[in-house]
Amino acid sequence: MSRFLKLTNIILNINEIQQIIIETNRYTIYMVSRKITGGGVMILGSGGIDFKHESDSFVVNENTNPVNYKKVSDWINEN
Repeated sequence: MSRFLKLTNIILNINEIQQIIIETNRYTIYMVSRKITGGGVMILGSGGIDFKHESDSFVVNENTNPVNYKKVSDWINEN
């Protein structure tokens, strides 16, 4: 089994897929992001830091891109 899902214009690492929302004629794929946003203050070893992870998402729609929709459907059905 491949660790990647190859679509027409992007290759996704399946280990980085966080969530897939399955709707009628549409998939929304949320990826784990390595981007960290936020900030904080550290004074003499005390203080706090507030970091937030952001998610990237991709929408695969059956009507606008049936080839990718079929690839994602096949991959979901295999797993």
